[in-house]
Amino acid sequence: MTAKLSLFVVCCFALPLSTFAQNIDAAALRAKYGEPIARETFQVRPNIEAIVTYGPARQVCKIELPPWRNAVSAQQVDEVVAELVPLPARGKELRRMIASTGRISLASVEYENVNIAEPQDNGRKTGVTITFNRPDCH
Repeated sequence: MTAKLSLFVVCCFALPLSTFAQNIDAAALRAKYGEPIARETFQVRPNIEAIVTYGPARQVCKIELPPWRNAVSAQQVDEVVAELVPLPARGKELRRMIASTGRISLASVEYENVNIAEPQDNGRKTGVTITFNRPDCH
């Protein structure tokens, strides 16, 4: 009896769910959640992606460099950040902060025009988030 009940559950619930997952597309997601956020992903270096989020006027509001592979050095990441937001574009440095809990920490530098946050694991950068201080980005 238990085997028949298990088969019934699989047929009634698992198979329709797997069929839905296979048929999901952009139109289905838009119908369910509305228009997507204005976001693009760029390959800025081998093994380094930049996920760019835009505001209503298509101005860059946030750039995320998600966790990368071990083949990427801190120097390469710093070069990409300097390329994306050169020092003059950042404005005056306002403050630096570090929050730490065990081996995980977050180093952050706030400038007049941008904030740059770098999560770290045991002192090693694991990503970067650059947030632009624009009224239309909040």
